[in-house]
Amino acid sequence: MYWTWNTDAAALFERIDRDLWRETDHNPVRLLQLVRPERLHELAEDEGFLEHQRRVAAALEAYLGRPPLLEVEGLEPGM
Repeated sequence: MYWTWNTDAAALFERIDRDLWRETDHNPVRLLQLVRPERLHELAEDEGFLEHQRRVAAALEAYLGRPPLLEVEGLEPGM
């Protein structure tokens, strides 16, 4: 769900196929299921796209590695 509030992540998916991104109601899983394999091969050769992907991946890693916004003493995961 990271792409729903991270505009750079959403832009990365839109960059894959703008029309398909809209047709799938901004659903990246569905987009990746439907995108033409040839398009993915094109993107694999596009250094601008690859840099964008690296930037989004680094931002996601940083986000996942940050401390929680709220820690409740005595509350264990899964409770």
